[in-house]
Amino acid sequence: MRDCGGGSRRSTGDIQDHQARLGEPAGQGVVEGNELPYRPEALAKKRQNFENRSTADPDSKGYLPGVPRIMYMPFPFQILQTRDHVAIAFEYDRGIRTIYTNGTEHPKGAINWWMGDSRGRWDGNTLVIDVTNLNGIRGLTTPGTSILTPRIWSNA
Repeated sequence: MRDCGGGSRRSTGDIQDHQARLGEPAGQGVVEGNELPYRPEALAKKRQNFENRSTADPDSKGYLPGVPRIMYMPFPFQILQTRDHVAIAFEYDRGIRTIYTNGTEHPKGAINWWMGDSRGRWDGNTLVIDVTNLNGIRGLTTPGTSILTPRIWSNA
């Protein structure tokens, strides 16, 4: 079994260094170097989400916080690995994320899930994850932060 837990730095929302603001204390981010390589459309979405954070945050409505935001929230989660998939069970809102590692393709069609559809492969000790079919309501992370896929976890 591989250890994908990563470090212990967790965030209530913003995964980059940030000053205190409404609903969130100041905090150190979890991004090495504190910079993310945003595509122009992702950066525009980040700004839009931040401007509308008081009404647009799905978490404030009781919805799952989305991928990858849920990974950085200050709540426990458990990672389970089988031959065909990696499952992540979150204490927060009892969320489940399944990352299929059996070589299957993403489903065809316009399917939208709260946690997206995740397909992964091992590259040494790194789990490389491609995520599609996010429902668009999430904004991917906290309002003000949008992350690109694929996500990469490593225990190195």
